[in-house]
Parts: sequence; structure tokens; C-alpha cells
Amino acid sequence: MKETFYFRHDCNARQDEKILALRMKHGWEGYGLYWALIERLRENANYECVCDYNVIAYDLRVAANLIKCIVENFGLFTFTDDGKRFYSKRLSDDMNFKDELSAARSAAGKKGSETRWKTPQNNDKSNSEPITNQSQTDSKAITKLWQTDSKAIAIKEKDNIRYNNISFLDRKESETSVSGKADFEKIIDLYHSICKSFPRIIKLTQGRKQKIEIRFVDEMKGDWNLLESVFRKTEASKFLRGDNKNGWKASFDWLFSNDKNWCKVAEGNFDNRVNVEQRGISSKDNNINDEWK
Repeated sequence: MKETFYFRHDCNARQDEKILALRMKHGWEGYGLYWALIERLRENANYECVCDYNVIAYDLRVAANLIKCIVENFGLFTFTDDGKRFYSKRLSDDMNFKDELSAARSAAGKKGSETRWKTPQNNDKSNSEPITNQSQTDSKAITKLWQTDSKAIAIKEKDNIRYNNISFLDRKESETSVSGKADFEKIIDLYHSICKSFPRIIKLTQGRKQKIEIRFVDEMKGDWNLLESVFRKTEASKFLRGDNKNGWKASFDWLFSNDKNWCKVAEGNFDNRVNVEQRGISSKDNNINDEWK
């Protein structure tokens, strides 16, 4: 049977700020090549790859300068001290944790086996437990050992900051708390100064603050240039201004309602072009402006 090499792939990896920068430059081709590079790293025993872009390009059937750009220009990979090899810190840390988990499980199995098959020091039946009771005792010992090791590993994973190489949204949309990390007044003023074709924001509710904070702080990483670009693309889009068969018009709330809308705008899905309507809003989104009524 062919060996399968496994690694974690976060479902919202495409929204990381570094990945977004990569996609804005090289589109989905760049995104696919990034994961192809991760797969190559995973196949190597040390999770590293020699910086021979010609060889990698030949393997992936693309230009060497494209591979070089993806590896070097977006902060997605780290280089060894001699600069001859590169690796993904996220992948390496993830796989090292997996190796530690496997080692802990192996140790637990060995300890359990030693306990189960341990020979009594003497043959005095009065000093020996019945076979049934001994098996039950061994089973409990193995279970306790496994639970202890698993708990320690789980705590280590929770507290570990190794996953910050590709950091994603942690809070849930249902949470209403607001940390105040976003400059709400500045965001609203920027929106009003650019999106003049859209309704002005009269009241900044708690719900709006929560959505703004998730979108801008957690997803856009506080990138004001990215936010300004989203607003300018929104204002320039005929489709978002209501030039579509349903007469639907975007709004401030629509932009910040989920993790997809602003990203679609940033990627140019609503730029003025032929048949843009067919690529945009579904009929179920027509009432999105009622979300905070």
C-alpha cells in the first residue's frame, strides 16, 4: 500500500493575510503552488527543501521565477541559517507536535505492556491476585496513563504559539464582546469619505462593532490599505451600487457581515466587467441589509 503523508490544512487558510497577498499577485495558481510546496516539504524527512527552484519548477511544471517569488516574497516560508534550504515553520511545528504525540502513545503502550506481562516475584498464590483482577488492574493503569499523557499533550497544544505562522480567526461570530482594538470612528469616517453612493452610518451598534472588529482586526489584520481598497472597489462597482437585474444594493453591513463578502470585493469579483452579475449575489442575499434591524 502506498504510504500517505498527512498534514493539517485549515479550512480558512485562503483568508490569511499572507495568503491573500499571494492570491492578489498570482491568483489561484499561486495558492495551488503554495500547497504543492507544502506537500513537497511534508514528504521530506526533515520537512525542509533545498532552494533549487529549477528542480522544483520542473517537478511542478511551472516557471522557476514563479516558484522563487512564492517562496521568498510573501513571508510564507523560513530559510535555514545558511540560506540553502527553506521550510514552513507552521508545518514543521505541526509535524513535530504530531511526532511528540506518537512518541507519547508509544511510551504509554510500552508501559502498559510491561505492567500487564510483569511476572510475580514468587509463586505464592496467596500473594498473587486472580488473573481476572490483575487484568482489570492493568487495564485501569493503562487507561490512566493514556489519559495523563493525552491531557498533558492537549494542554501543550492549547498553550503553544507555534501556529502563529498562519494565524486565523479564533472568536466565534456569535460572540458579542468587543475588545476595542478597532478604531471604529476612523473606519466609519473612511467609509463615508469613499463610499458616497451608499447610505451613511447613523448608529454604531454593538452588533456592528463586533462585526467590524472581527473583519478588520482578525481577518484584515488591521491593514488600513486593504480596508481602503475594499471601500474604493465597493464604490466603483456598478453591480454593488444597484446596477443589476434585482436592483439589489450593497451596504456597509453587507461588507462586514461575514468573512466572504469583503474578500470577494478585495479580489475583484465585483469589478465592472461583462456578466459580473452572474458571479455575484444570490437571491438569498437580498435581505442582508436587514441583519441588524
